[in-house]
Amino acid sequence: MPSRMIAIAALASALLLAACAQKPQPAPAAPAEPAAPMVEPGVMPSAAAKPIMLGTDVLPEGGQLEQGTLVTGKNGWAAHGESDGVAWRFGSMDGGFLRVAGVPGTEWQHIQVAQSWGVQCKVEATGTTPCIILRIQPVQAGSMISGGLALDEHTTCVRADDPMQDATVSVDGGAPVNLPAGLCIGGPASDALQQQMLSGKSVAVTAHFTPKGPQQSIAVPTDGLKQALAMRAWILEQYQAGKLHAM
Repeated sequence: MPSRMIAIAALASALLLAACAQKPQPAPAAPAEPAAPMVEPGVMPSAAAKPIMLGTDVLPEGGQLEQGTLVTGKNGWAAHGESDGVAWRFGSMDGGFLRVAGVPGTEWQHIQVAQSWGVQCKVEATGTTPCIILRIQPVQAGSMISGGLALDEHTTCVRADDPMQDATVSVDGGAPVNLPAGLCIGGPASDALQQQMLSGKSVAVTAHFTPKGPQQSIAVPTDGLKQALAMRAWILEQYQAGKLHAM
């Protein structure tokens, strides 16, 4: 090849390389943001689950039995006692629930539904034994509208008449935890929230307590929650030992 042609080819190659070097290179792709962790749904007992029946034959340690007294009525009965200084009761007046006082200093005969934790465990057809620890109270004093909390191991739920609207729960004014439609969370998120409740004093529950109403907030004291969890464990222990039965 003539030297002139070689020089032209070399010059063209040099220009091409220079153009490539000057061409802006695409910026490296930004790392993808990690996906938000999935919130596990909580699981409450189903409508078909059979309740574990509480009776007069099996009582927690230190429990006493009242039958046919002024408090229970002629044909009524009540088992009662204390757990870590907090009164509990179950009997013919309690609708299958074991009630733990939610107000300090409450005597067993004065435990009221709206001021207590109601504990009930059930047996599903699969053999699992979910429980519910229920705290329901009026949204406002004297109101017929009520709401509150429903808890179990690894499960935290809000009770409100409009379950398809999100709700939030916060402890002692801390960061609110969102509960999506269905109003239940499970797994580690529920466990962390319940630990906050056990170490706190008051739970703020914000939800649509009426289907077409605005969001409202109620304050649920945590007094008695620790003892309610202990009573839940006692019921399951007695069932697993064959001393209590589901019907």
